[in-house]
Amino acid sequence: MKIIHYNFIALLTILISMVALTSCSLDPIDKTYSKHTADDDYRRIREISGSVDSADAVLLGKYMIDHGLVGSHVLELHATYKDILNEARKEKEKYEIAKRKKGKKEIDVAKSHEFEKIKNLKKVLFVDFVKQEELTSSEEEPKPVSKKGKKQGSPVNKNIITYEVMFKNVGNKDIRAFKGDLNFYDVFHTEIKKITFSSFQQINVGDSIVKKFVINLDDLNNGTNAYNDLKKDFIKVEWLPDRLIHTDDEIIE
Repeated sequence: MKIIHYNFIALLTILISMVALTSCSLDPIDKTYSKHTADDDYRRIREISGSVDSADAVLLGKYMIDHGLVGSHVLELHATYKDILNEARKEKEKYEIAKRKKGKKEIDVAKSHEFEKIKNLKKVLFVDFVKQEELTSSEEEPKPVSKKGKKQGSPVNKNIITYEVMFKNVGNKDIRAFKGDLNFYDVFHTEIKKITFSSFQQINVGDSIVKKFVINLDDLNNGTNAYNDLKKDFIKVEWLPDRLIHTDDEIIE
């Protein structure tokens, strides 16, 4: 009887050791959630688990805090911490989708507002590019003669375009001031230059003013764009109004 008793104790000891060994080797992320050991379990997941990176660990912790470690249906079904992490990922994905939809809606609203603003401003102020002149070359101003009798300085090739832009008041009120952008594009509709222009010259109903704008195509080369033999025929100009003030202080924007 004693032999049987000792054998039973030995077998029980082995079983307990095997259970303990299995428990120690188990990835903590696969452990069933327990409210009483959650803090320690989460610490082990962050420090020991080989299947959870730092981003997922943070996501898991945030989810557990947000839900107070209880309250989610997944926790009521004896779920593992891996199940909880999957729920956290699903929740994050839903949030990101909702955020993208909200952002797109805000962008669409902003574009719609901008379109309406430009349309309303163009009903009041008509803009036309009435003349373009191209100068293909010019010469630097003469510099003092050197001691050797040679003139300093040499001709410099330039590619200058002069734009004369007419702004006409086609509304029913006198205009006190206005502001907008002159955008210059190449044939690929890439912006090559932008001039923000403000005028404080009053324009009565039916009247117009003409302003001159000069750009040097040779100066357009920069770190992001390089233009080779860019001619005026390859440039399109667009006026984008921003704000207009009538003489009675009414503002259109």
